[in-house]
Amino acid sequence: MFGYIKPLECELKVKDKALYDAAYCGLCRTLGKEFGQTARAVLSFDCTFIAMLAASASDMPKIDSRRCAYKPFRKKRPCVAECAAFEFAAAANIILARYKLLDDKNDEKRLLPAVGAAILKGKAENAAKKYPGVEMAVKKGIGEISDIEREKCTDIDKPCDAFARLMRNVAASAPVENEGSLCAIKEVAYHMGRWVYVADAWDDIEKDKKSGAYNPFATAGADSARAEFLMNISLNEAQKAYDLLEPNAFRGVLDNIMYIGCRRRSERLLGGKGTEGRNNE
Repeated sequence: MFGYIKPLECELKVKDKALYDAAYCGLCRTLGKEFGQTARAVLSFDCTFIAMLAASASDMPKIDSRRCAYKPFRKKRPCVAECAAFEFAAAANIILARYKLLDDKNDEKRLLPAVGAAILKGKAENAAKKYPGVEMAVKKGIGEISDIEREKCTDIDKPCDAFARLMRNVAASAPVENEGSLCAIKEVAYHMGRWVYVADAWDDIEKDKKSGAYNPFATAGADSARAEFLMNISLNEAQKAYDLLEPNAFRGVLDNIMYIGCRRRSERLLGGKGTEGRNNE
């Protein structure tokens, strides 16, 4: 995944920062429990958002305190306990990460993505057995995006829409019983998917120009004004869908992400302050 969907932590209340840390640690722990300890290496900020969004339609999941296996000398930290929404997000995280590595392998012809994809193969197959709809959505969506890239499409909306539909179809498998809430979550996922694709493409434009890799902005000759328009309209529509939800869990964190965090990330990207994505903790 890309690592763009995060809260602006300096604007979080102390209790909401603790909840976000609990969600991040909870997803990490779920990845290890469900798919083995090496699966924790692909832990994604974006999938932490998916986990909280899927959990928001239910009561707050149980949170306990645990030591981190990778940081054993630190004090115990809050961590979301077993939760269906986090199990779903962990499966989505594994499947998305593997297909992203496969795509990087095909685009960049480097050894590291190929090795990573091979390591995740069995884990992604296990995730697909539990959530076949997620695997089907990602496989179909990545195939459509690959076709668009091979065509060197100059219509920026086509790859944006393909990735957005991929994310909407992934969200359709979320364990949310209320149909209205699930519909709203799917629409949030669609428009956030558009925003992530635009953000990543704009973030990588200079690198892609040098390498010759497909980039919709470079191919279309579009400027920052076009990127700004697409980012803003995507976030506006995502917020409209989010406003239809009444989160029972993680509301403060989700509000921060939807109204502040992603807006600030857009501003930094458009201001040309370097690579803003990536999963560096």
